[in-house]
Amino acid sequence: MADIIIRNEGTLFLFTPISDEATEWWDEHVQEGMTFSRSYVVEHRFAPAIIDGLVEAGFEIEGI
Repeated sequence: MADIIIRNEGTLFLFTPISDEATEWWDEHVQEGMTFSRSYVVEHRFAPAIIDGLVEAGFEIEGI
């Protein structure tokens, strides 16, 4: 099961943490920003660095 679901919506990415650990990681490593329902909205230029950090931390990712 995925820890986080990532959707590429063109100019924006939606990151939806599923596990508590992914939510904690997000809170510690990503600045506060805009949310949409349970997802965090990220500009496309910042998404690769966040994805790299999630992979390095060992999270299972679904989507992209």
